[in-house]
Amino acid sequence: MARMHTRCLTAFLLTGALTACAGQETQPDPGPAAEQAALDVVSDRFPLIDGEPVARCIRDNATFGEQLTLAKAALTGVTTETVETALTVAQRPDAQTCIIDNGIPAALAALIGG
Repeated sequence: MARMHTRCLTAFLLTGALTACAGQETQPDPGPAAEQAALDVVSDRFPLIDGEPVARCIRDNATFGEQLTLAKAALTGVTTETVETALTVAQRPDAQTCIIDNGIPAALAALIGG
């Protein structure tokens, strides 16, 4: 199943086709790949904190376009654009609230977002 998602995401990112996945009429969800990229960024920059809830908060507060930018990291690896996008999203008030609500102290949440 994960392989199909990867192929679908690859097809979507490379061709922009909204129906590239086995004839589906809906566009693929970049959320899981975006969350993984956010996790890679957080884990690299802040190795002592639990990055998973932070990555979820970033994914949940990213626009569709930002999720696509983050998801590209599945194909290209983490780039400066990936890091900038993840940290920009993490700065938003709703993302900061989410990060704090998931057990990350406010001072660390501010560091992640700033």
